[in-house]
Amino acid sequence: MIWVTSDLHFNHQKLIDNGVRPENYEAKLIKQWNGTVRDGDIVIILGDISWKDGYKKLEQLKGKKILVRGNHDYKSCETYMNDFAFACDSFTMDYKGTNILFTHQPVIHVNADLNIHGHLHGRTNYEKKKHYLISLENMGYGVFSLTAIVKDWKRKNGLK
Repeated sequence: MIWVTSDLHFNHQKLIDNGVRPENYEAKLIKQWNGTVRDGDIVIILGDISWKDGYKKLEQLKGKKILVRGNHDYKSCETYMNDFAFACDSFTMDYKGTNILFTHQPVIHVNADLNIHGHLHGRTNYEKKKHYLISLENMGYGVFSLTAIVKDWKRKNGLK
């Protein structure tokens, strides 16, 4: 199974202080993740993993993790591959006939059927026909099935 999530922001106290996320968002995320993901599953993380030493929390999370670096992920892709199965700035995948571009920030001119991204935290209505925002704040602090995302995107756009 393939899962997608974004903007984990482990150890980012400012998100709590500013009322963007609840005090217990990390525990909620870890519980939902580990209750959903199996060890052999793949989890695509669309950037912004952590502040400071929050990377240690990745060890608690099941699955093979792929990182698409975000604007707060400053290390090289090679360095991130110590903790991830793969790390990159973006990638495309043909998923059951849908060409998907995975990025942290939305791409304005998408050369794919669909751009799955994070970054916006649900603060904006940037939902164009080719974009799908993964916002933990609006989606229950967890991981989301790629199959369900594609199905929802197709439904919203009247596609089969």
